[in-house]
Amino acid sequence: QMASREQVYAKLGITAEAAQLLETELGTLHLAQCGLENRLWDKSKCLEATRTLQKIDESTLGQLLRKVREKSEVSTNLETELREGLRERNRLCHSFYRDHGTRMQTDEGRDLMIADLDEMHQKLFRAYQLAGAMSSLAVGFVLELKAKDA
Repeated sequence: QMASREQVYAKLGITAEAAQLLETELGTLHLAQCGLENRLWDKSKCLEATRTLQKIDESTLGQLLRKVREKSEVSTNLETELREGLRERNRLCHSFYRDHGTRMQTDEGRDLMIADLDEMHQKLFRAYQLAGAMSSLAVGFVLELKAKDA
């Protein structure tokens, strides 16, 4: 059975979700990095913590990736996976429909779009999982240091 328009739209939504999850994990990782660097859990640093979070929320995915790399050493393989996630997210948001032209108009074209989205989703989800593992470790360090300060 050939893919319908609705299936293309649904797969696009699922793929966009993976992109947003990646962005959330990189933001969490960067917040944890800033927290470790500046002890942002200290009540006297509430304003600094708020400003840091605002800057993270205003950052693009590419900016977040750059900020994360500036604050920690990331292996070449890991950086490659995260950059691939960034590339796929940008392609999804900025050129997916343009790249596929009129494929939405045919059964075969929609099948090609689904296949492309499947591949994008796999790359984005992999980058999200890696960023999530990194952010979990960093948040764990923050909680550990915060407990020691208490």
